[in-house]
Amino acid sequence: MSEPLTILGRGDSWKSCPFVGEIWACGTVLVTDGMKDKRYDKVFAMDIMHPAHTGLASSYEVAKERNIPFISIYDYATEKYPLEDIFNDFHTQYLMNTVSYMLALAIHQGRNPLSLYGVDQEDGMYSDGKPVVAFWLGVATGRGIKYDIANESMPGFAPCYIQSDVESIGEEWKVREEETIMVYGFGCREHGIFRIMQPVWEVHKANCPVCGIKAKQVYELSLP
Repeated sequence: MSEPLTILGRGDSWKSCPFVGEIWACGTVLVTDGMKDKRYDKVFAMDIMHPAHTGLASSYEVAKERNIPFISIYDYATEKYPLEDIFNDFHTQYLMNTVSYMLALAIHQGRNPLSLYGVDQEDGMYSDGKPVVAFWLGVATGRGIKYDIANESMPGFAPCYIQSDVESIGEEWKVREEETIMVYGFGCREHGIFRIMQPVWEVHKANCPVCGIKAKQVYELSLP
């Protein structure tokens, strides 16, 4: 096994983190009360650097001042995320929130064991990230990587149905299927890869949010 690695989000369970070993965290911990003065080895951010996103910009400046690697798929990164290596290894682009990128990289590097704190995924947009985090935890299990999670909301996110339940939810499931959305990746030659959520049954098109030019949908290694 390698040196233990902790992956840290901003959910309430971060408070139980012992901050030992190597710590990877979501970038905005550097401007979050109670967290900003802790020790971090790397911070990750997978959002576009937009003037309205003041937390991200401030985190970036703090990371530079403290000489903490700021890892992203975007050009503002002080250390570029190895997206193509991840695609080569796992043959999937199922990456959505920052935690999923951290998990994918940790698994790619063979880090073992892993500890997750603050990855609570309980409310609002954070609960939408449960499936993708659970997916990468499944990949970790498949590769023999041991992990523990501080918050118990993550492991059992999916309901378990028996046959008698299926008939009662049949019509409801059809409605859900029609409304299903997923994250799709697009690539701009100038500004790189970005991700947006779209209904599954739509024709998937998008313009770059930075320059407005029509972008090409990204399938695994078909990068622009």
